[in-house]
Amino acid sequence: SLLIQYDSKDLQFRFLEDSLVVDPVALHEQYQIEPRGGMDMVSRAMLLNKAVQRKQLFMNSPWINQVELDKSIIELDDPSLIPRLVQDPNQKAVDEGEDEQRTLPALLIGQIIPVKVGQNYQIRIGVIMAFLEESRQNGSQISPQGMQSIMTRLDGLLNAMEEVDTNNARALRKDVMEYLQSIGAVPLEAQEQEQQLMQQAQAMAAQEQLPPEAPKLEPEASQAL
Repeated sequence: SLLIQYDSKDLQFRFLEDSLVVDPVALHEQYQIEPRGGMDMVSRAMLLNKAVQRKQLFMNSPWINQVELDKSIIELDDPSLIPRLVQDPNQKAVDEGEDEQRTLPALLIGQIIPVKVGQNYQIRIGVIMAFLEESRQNGSQISPQGMQSIMTRLDGLLNAMEEVDTNNARALRKDVMEYLQSIGAVPLEAQEQEQQLMQQAQAMAAQEQLPPEAPKLEPEASQAL
């Protein structure tokens, strides 16, 4: 109403760090204002407290969008932080997959790409395995240097995954090794040697866990009367 009365032609305004323009269609007097909420809607502290309680109530609920639930708390503190802090988990997985795809050209020429802590190792392994399968179907040849670099990368990702998810990482390693063997990237002898080493390590670990045997006592010779 102030704009209509005093400056209806100047439609520019400033919000946070953005310069925006009011839609001229919105400048009219046919609005009906309806009060909503109680006194607790006035205090930002009360609103923040309610948002935190809502988060605790609906945490991990499959019917509630957890990302939007978190955003409802942050926007009460500082809305400008949302683009910098909030990242959809699904989008993060997509971004990691695209990032791993960008490493493939470097791997193909034999470069070693180190594994970073905190990455989604399973998604990145899946990207490499999908590339290998696509190359197999298309008949594309990968140089020995490229294959060695890819295997080094896979081994690094599997080792990193094993530190945070041991059982799934070992099951995934088995599937990866079987696939690499099926396309001839890993010789059968190398796989058998790896299995033998794993079995020997497990046997030695089991041996170390066994309690020490108690010493046997020799019966004393009976003395003749």
